[in-house]
Amino acid sequence: GVPLYGPYGGNLNNTGESIELFKTDPPQLPPHPDAGFVPYVLVDQINYSALSPWPAGAAGTGNSLQRKVGTDFGDDPANWIATAPTAGSPNAVTTPGDTDGDGLPDAWEIQYFGAIDNSDATPNADPDGDGFTNLQEYLAGTDPKDPNSSLKIDSVTIAGSQTSLRFTAVAGKTYTVLYRDDLSQGAWLILKNVSAQAATGPIDVTDSGSAAGGTRFYRVATP
Repeated sequence: GVPLYGPYGGNLNNTGESIELFKTDPPQLPPHPDAGFVPYVLVDQINYSALSPWPAGAAGTGNSLQRKVGTDFGDDPANWIATAPTAGSPNAVTTPGDTDGDGLPDAWEIQYFGAIDNSDATPNADPDGDGFTNLQEYLAGTDPKDPNSSLKIDSVTIAGSQTSLRFTAVAGKTYTVLYRDDLSQGAWLILKNVSAQAATGPIDVTDSGSAAGGTRFYRVATP
């Protein structure tokens, strides 16, 4: 992909706006009369609105417009959904068999909620009150109706400069355990990649590089 640099000030209008994405073309070279000129080529343009046929759920209510498939035509309302913002991360992906285009497969919604139009089956709902939305639970492979089923670090044990972490891995899911020593600067670093397990169960990860008496932050993620 192409890196986009920021941050940027201001915000987009909730009622509608036009967004254009340009890429640079090779600069003009001597002896061309415009030598040094760098042309910009329009590669994508979106004229969104808060009115139908665009998804109305992103009109200033907390949700954001998210593109279903990055390679599909951008200026088509059918290629967008309204769902929770994913700032700095890839957008939600519409999966096969997703009739309502909310990012949750129909089969998954029916399995847990009986129907795709159940009010508890929306991507931003949290019916079990565990702090994770249905979309997050679907991506993590956890049970959206069980408050004890969520992707989190279950326990941390510290012994000198060694820190042991435990979390519950869902069968078939891969994970990455990351750390950083300062939340205000620097990036998350990989402590360990955990391959998919045949059965759901606890995973223990040990960090032998943490300084005794120091501060270190951890998180666990799944693709």
